[in-house]
Amino acid sequence: MRYLFFYFMLLTCLVIPFRAGAASQKAGPRIAIDAPSFEFDDVKEGTAVEHVFRVVNTGDEVLRIKQIKTS
Repeated sequence: MRYLFFYFMLLTCLVIPFRAGAASQKAGPRIAIDAPSFEFDDVKEGTAVEHVFRVVNTGDEVLRIKQIKTS
């Protein structure tokens, strides 16, 4: 009977941290971008260029994008 209790406690101690970690990863906003970078080919000076990035919130809360940086 003692061994059964010991194995139960051991299993409990091993499983709870993994389940808590998985739950915390799902909470909140989570950004997903198909292709996070795009490189234009040769562009003549003064030519306007554009590219659309598809941004999706895969989380369970509102995603707020406060700043975007270009390079």
